[in-house]
Amino acid sequence: MKLRPYHNEDTEEILHLIQDTIREVNRFDYNAQQIRAWSFGFQDSVRWQKRLSDSDTWIAAQDGQTIGVASLYAEVLDLLYVHKDFQHQGVAKKLVQFLEERAVQSGLDAIETESSLTAKPFFVSQGFRELEEQMKIIRGISIKNFRMCKKLNI
Repeated sequence: MKLRPYHNEDTEEILHLIQDTIREVNRFDYNAQQIRAWSFGFQDSVRWQKRLSDSDTWIAAQDGQTIGVASLYAEVLDLLYVHKDFQHQGVAKKLVQFLEERAVQSGLDAIETESSLTAKPFFVSQGFRELEEQMKIIRGISIKNFRMCKKLNI
């Protein structure tokens, strides 16, 4: 597995990976209505191309296939998704550690994220602590997540 920076031509593949991950991995913690509302937000490739370009976005790739994506926007770990077939293989850990190093290099002393129910145990294992439980409204549907923070060693 190698990490590489995001390029605009990666957008469609990333959006497909994110939607597929939500539908397959998060379905154990969220109902069908929540999954539909959440994954629908990853359809506008023009909007997401701008957002990914405006962030410090990195791709995890293996044998030419995108298997994970993560982005850091200011002090926020904005996205972290791993392909359904590469869960629990260290992909997310490698992406997070890499972005933490970049955050430290840019002078940040902490990063925040919003974690799904599914990802919360992972983030806790990486040293994040829960700041608050939230109910996000996406397309009129309530979806529980957690605002979390990690102090970085500078």
